[in-house]
Amino acid sequence: MIVVILVGFILLYIFSLFPPNINPWLIATFWIIINALDSHSTKLFLKQGVEEGNPLMSWLFKNVGFTPTIVLKMIAAILIAYLVIVGKINSNSILAVSIVFTWVVINNYKLARTKVKE
Repeated sequence: MIVVILVGFILLYIFSLFPPNINPWLIATFWIIINALDSHSTKLFLKQGVEEGNPLMSWLFKNVGFTPTIVLKMIAAILIAYLVIVGKINSNSILAVSIVFTWVVINNYKLARTKVKE
């Protein structure tokens, strides 16, 4: 987990030095898709008995429920995407977080697939 956070900070630093010229709509769309895939892959690996690694999400799943937590998460993701499109949030920082989230999603699917095979 520390490596993932470190990679995120490195990407933020690189993007501050060399900002990519990517349309905010594309970044916002990528953000929403990767959040939806994160939700789906999390559901798959939780069904396999794997524990949620994010302490906040784990607490929310146990105390609020999976579906309400995911609905709130997706509402927040859509709000963030909107703020990227209108220029209220730096799109490069959301791009960096989206790239890190991509690794998380890939790892989630691997965990779910590994548990199915066992």
